[in-house]
Amino acid sequence: MVRVQGLYTPETISSILGVSTNSLMPAQDSSNISYVMRGYLTGQFLGRSVLNTTLEYRLPLKKIYRGSGTDPLFLRRLSGALIADAVTLEGRAYRTDNQTFETISTDKQFVSLGAELRFQMTLGFVMPLTFVVGVYDPLNKNYSSGTQVGTTLQLATPF
Repeated sequence: MVRVQGLYTPETISSILGVSTNSLMPAQDSSNISYVMRGYLTGQFLGRSVLNTTLEYRLPLKKIYRGSGTDPLFLRRLSGALIADAVTLEGRAYRTDNQTFETISTDKQFVSLGAELRFQMTLGFVMPLTFVVGVYDPLNKNYSSGTQVGTTLQLATPF
């Protein structure tokens, strides 16, 4: 699967709070708007006008499709993903090298590259879960502390 995802937020939100990026998963609550920027810290970028893009290539690694008897755990598949995240915004970015926020404009772009392993399973016969282990490398070294390893547990609701 190849997926390209983009998100543009014009200045229609509060100019005091703005929006921030998240290092793992985007918030589902519209009152707490955040966007995925893996490899950087949560809240590293704060802005009023945000363009966030993601390019993702998923590839199947192994089909498992087994469970052990009547145990409430069914293992479905193992897949991998290659990911590129980018953000450009009007606002501020936290520099980890001198621990200050710097004012930036939309002419500066921040990019991170990564790879993930995704283990998909069903828990309790009805709850689809995905356990993700990822390694992400932010390309703007002044704004990061190097390669990051992250894990998440994602729940895909069947409703």
